[in-house]
Amino acid sequence: MKFSLINVPLSCFPSDNKLDSMPLKKRISIKKQLKFDAEILTKEWLRFHRIKLSSLSKSNPLLKSQVQTVLTVYLKQGSTLDIHNLSIKHFLDQIVSMGIISDDSVKYVPKSVAEFGGYNKLSSFANFELLEIEK
Repeated sequence: MKFSLINVPLSCFPSDNKLDSMPLKKRISIKKQLKFDAEILTKEWLRFHRIKLSSLSKSNPLLKSQVQTVLTVYLKQGSTLDIHNLSIKHFLDQIVSMGIISDDSVKYVPKSVAEFGGYNKLSSFANFELLEIEK
């Protein structure tokens, strides 16, 4: 099974460097918003795939084997960005708490990829995927 979130705003994957340089109150506010955004996007995906959130937990996750994360970034024409500064940490934390995967340690997520997907005429966005690793 593949868990894919398409057209996710880049604001969902902030730079940890940028977050660390912010005042504490602002940082806490942004982290709460990140949690909320990840929860809404995940619930929409589950609803689309007719999967009940109540059936998932850390002990009974949706994706039971190891996964690879793939963050594909698309930039608005003429924009530039260091995609390796983007952080999926806060997004993964919420996905774990919702039972999509049981944990985000290397035992469960041994590989993460950040890649540039190209330019878009309208806006910048990212696609976020969890791909089960075949054993």
